[in-house]
Amino acid sequence: MAMRRPAAIVALVFLLLFTSAPFAQEKRAPEKVIEPVPLPVLSIRLCDSPPRIDGRLRERCWREAAAADLQFRVGGGKPEQPAFALLCCDDKALYIAARLTEPNEPASRYIRRDGDFSGQDTFEVFVDIGAGALYYYRLVVNPANARLDERCMTATGLHDPSWNGAWESATVVEKGMWTAELAIPWSDLKLYFRKGYVIGLNLCRRRAATGELCTWSPTEKSFAEPQRFGAAVLGAKIYPRHPGIRTDKILWDPQRGLTFKMVVWDTSAIQDRVRLFHHLRLPSGRTESTLRLATLDLDTELRYEWGPIPVEEAGQARLVVTAEKGFGTRSVFALGFDLPPKG
Repeated sequence: MAMRRPAAIVALVFLLLFTSAPFAQEKRAPEKVIEPVPLPVLSIRLCDSPPRIDGRLRERCWREAAAADLQFRVGGGKPEQPAFALLCCDDKALYIAARLTEPNEPASRYIRRDGDFSGQDTFEVFVDIGAGALYYYRLVVNPANARLDERCMTATGLHDPSWNGAWESATVVEKGMWTAELAIPWSDLKLYFRKGYVIGLNLCRRRAATGELCTWSPTEKSFAEPQRFGAAVLGAKIYPRHPGIRTDKILWDPQRGLTFKMVVWDTSAIQDRVRLFHHLRLPSGRTESTLRLATLDLDTELRYEWGPIPVEEAGQARLVVTAEKGFGTRSVFALGFDLPPKG
């Protein structure tokens, strides 16, 4: 019996080592810090009277409109030629004008609606109405005022050119420049206008002479990247520090999902409650939204977390946060980031 006992102990140790090996190998992957890309935010002012769509931009509303520089080249870098857009709105429509510098003769010809625009100079508008919408809109005009419009699925990228809106456009070609002016009814976008509502937006140009693609909100490979659209606030001012909001860190855990570590602060002299609306759009087009209430004292920071949010897909995602105070001031914060594959 004395000889059998050590052998039994060795056998037991051997069994424990080999049966626990799989558990030892199942180590939890470490959290990964995701580096975001800041996305532009724009406040679109209300106009007293709508502009006449003739491409001349003579109305007062254009002098008071919000300006958006098309300052990014797709894939990185700065554009060779400057371009900017002006935006205003009322309860009927969104109005956009673009001034596009072009030292060469713009490449354009009149094409039937939704025809082939390859080899053409174009100005393009992309609108994502948010709130869980499954698609976004693309509207294109060239210097000859030929037009293309389509509805695009956010998740698959499939385009539906059979969609035709009732939007108006006009263009004017001058020496060294061409101008586009558009009026896009909210009814085209199936959007009920309300002040302070936030839409996703990008404004883009294609130069036929060089093949250059330029945007207001930075994209990586093409114009059609809805998770890289900037944020536009309809008919309401934004106050970046009343209250202010930013991400401290974005953490990605393959098992648990996404966690946002956020910071909100206020530099005004009024203590008030803050409503924090978070809207996350994932690569599949799925959205996650939440509302959080907070009370801020003067010159204080509040740190909080949102998450973990289970995520299965990889690719581009976008976060938009709106912070509103009780007496009507708001700030809007937007960023894009890439979700890695779970493997």
